[in-house]
Amino acid sequence: MADTIRTESDLLTNLFQNGQSANSITAQDMRDLIVSMRPGFGEAAMQSNATATTISISGTYYKVAGTTALSGSEYLFDDDSSTANRLRYTGASEKLVHVTAAISFESASNNQQISFKAYLYDDSGASGALIDDSRVTVYVGNASQAHSAAIACHAIMDTNDYIQIHVTNETSTANVTVIDLSFDAFAFIK
Repeated sequence: MADTIRTESDLLTNLFQNGQSANSITAQDMRDLIVSMRPGFGEAAMQSNATATTISISGTYYKVAGTTALSGSEYLFDDDSSTANRLRYTGASEKLVHVTAAISFESASNNQQISFKAYLYDDSGASGALIDDSRVTVYVGNASQAHSAAIACHAIMDTNDYIQIHVTNETSTANVTVIDLSFDAFAFIK
């Protein structure tokens, strides 16, 4: 029988019930538990990117421009057919996902406030939204210097939902270039 990734509720309700009889847990039940507990992982990264993210409207978030590549160690995540700056959850059951991103960037102008947020697309609802509590803002005094930011947040993800990193310039429409990006997602049983 194929191993099945199960939710916490399914494991506790159907496989490991409170007060169940002795010796009723099968080898397959244990295999399902093991594959269910294995955390999913995805990483997309880019280095030395020179493609600027165009800021058409100050304060509006835009997907970070540039070409990312997967690490090759993904489990339950992919980049949705080589879509840049995207980690798509491909598992069968809903997971709690911890998202982190390390970002180095430059602004096209001095004295700018640059903000980053994670974006979650919900495939079942065919819509997405910025994750507001992921927001980080950096003041750029000198445009000729690289600056850095880090994002950490969580999301509940189901099959084909995806995460992206978005950026805005809160001060003007000066473009932002994300030079380096390391973007990770870790999925845990929910």
